Amino acid sequence: MTKKALILAGALLWVPTLGMAQTDWEIQLKNSTPLKQVDASQCSPTSPSGTCVADVTVGDRCSIKVSPEYLYIKTKVRPVMVLWKLAPANWSFQERTGIQFKGSQTQFVEGKRLAPRVWQVKDKNDKNGYFAYKVNLVSDKGEQCTLDPGIWNDSPTP
Repeated sequence: MTKKALILAGALLWVPTLGMAQTDWEIQLKNSTPLKQVDASQCSPTSPSGTCVADVTVGDRCSIKVSPEYLYIKTKVRPVMVLWKLAPANWSFQERTGIQFKGSQTQFVEGKRLAPRVWQVKDKNDKNGYFAYKVNLVSDKGEQCTLDPGIWNDSPTP
């Protein structure tokens, strides 16, 4: 299932407007800040062995694309495995930092490169919220590229 999300400076933005008067900050935001529309896909595995998969591609001039760019995990299952698969063959995840979650968080653990083009991490999925991460790639020629997408956990209380 694909959804559209509005992204502002790399963070998910939720502005309810159900017929209510807009606040000053909503009006200022609407009038002054351009919003970027991106694809966000929901992943809802039904068993602990379930996996959410994101495809990573690299084009000219380090143009990295993660699909979905923002992964929305909505499930009671704990933990959830997240797997990134990379193409083309002349690129690989950096050996130790292929996927790096930002800040001092403990939600995503046991991140490891399973193969040069496959990265896996365990999402404990016990804390709701938005988690930014960085994709770090290196080409066969030594060129290094990065991208900053994110994961949104919305786990119903068990």
